[in-house]
Amino acid sequence: MKRVHVLGLAFAAFACALPAAASPPTPLRAKTLVTEGGHIHAFAQDAGAVAWVGHDYAVHVRRLTAKHGSVVGSASSGYTTVVWQLALAKTQALWTSYDAGNFIYTTVHTGSPTLRERAVFSLSFMPGPAWGSWLAGVAGDGSTLVFGTVNQSCDVEWNCRRLDVTGAVERVGAKATAVVGLPSPYLLATSSGRIALVPAKTPRFFPDVGPPRVAEYAPVQIYDSTGQLISTIVADGTPRAISLDWPKLALLFEFVDGRRQIQLYDARTGGYWFNNGAAVFARVPETVKRISVGVPGTVYSVGNAIYLLRRQQAQLIWRAGSAPIGLSLEGRQIAWAENAHNRGQIKVLNLP
Repeated sequence: MKRVHVLGLAFAAFACALPAAASPPTPLRAKTLVTEGGHIHAFAQDAGAVAWVGHDYAVHVRRLTAKHGSVVGSASSGYTTVVWQLALAKTQALWTSYDAGNFIYTTVHTGSPTLRERAVFSLSFMPGPAWGSWLAGVAGDGSTLVFGTVNQSCDVEWNCRRLDVTGAVERVGAKATAVVGLPSPYLLATSSGRIALVPAKTPRFFPDVGPPRVAEYAPVQIYDSTGQLISTIVADGTPRAISLDWPKLALLFEFVDGRRQIQLYDARTGGYWFNNGAAVFARVPETVKRISVGVPGTVYSVGNAIYLLRRQQAQLIWRAGSAPIGLSLEGRQIAWAENAHNRGQIKVLNLP
């Protein structure tokens, strides 16, 4: 195991001096794969397939080589102020539905063209109080489909002064099974059977007794399929998003002054990921919340602009019709959903 503290003042100063993002040297063309007569609520891809939650909340899975997809379940909701969660491993999807009364209820479902839809987990919390159960992300890759749970409990429910967090990473097949030895995650990613996570902060003390969150300078921990720790990474900031394409790990973190940076690491060792002898990192706007890493580098979006980071300079590669949904990189294929003019589309763009 190797722990790495990174990005000192000189490193950060160098990042500030980087030139503005470059445009692609050759024109790229995005292909429209799916068009819906309404907004798409969520999107995910894995090698050779895509999944999406359509305008009618039907969950679709489609192989890229097929002309049509399959409806594998429903994400219908009685509570609409939510962000639908969706992940895909081969052609098995994992998604959420919601309901609300005194509590907000989250149900985790799975299904595929050959596996009938089934609910595999339920969580609930009441808006306002610190205690309850939250979903801590979903992730899929190959034969691995996982989600995280965060369970918060107060020392005294009506006067919460100490908050303790438990939970697990659940691996999903036909049902959900906890991966032994892994802590409750706040951020979660998976690739080639490995699992990367950032633990939820515990314990917490008044007045820090709100919904789950991550600690400042929290570690990124990488585990193998049996739950054994492979490496640990600690960056000079608070983790905001992670993505894993074994053995490459991308981390989006936030400095104490609110600035954000993407850094690439070698998940086998916890050290930097190098390209032609140079570490790969870049400052990004504070609006960046999602990243996805793959063979060419890391993709992210700023508004409707899609960027690729593979050296110490991000490259503008496409402008979508709206802010991309589920922007992801699989192999050399970038894919996302976008909503414009009351119409949803799924786009794919292959990098040379």
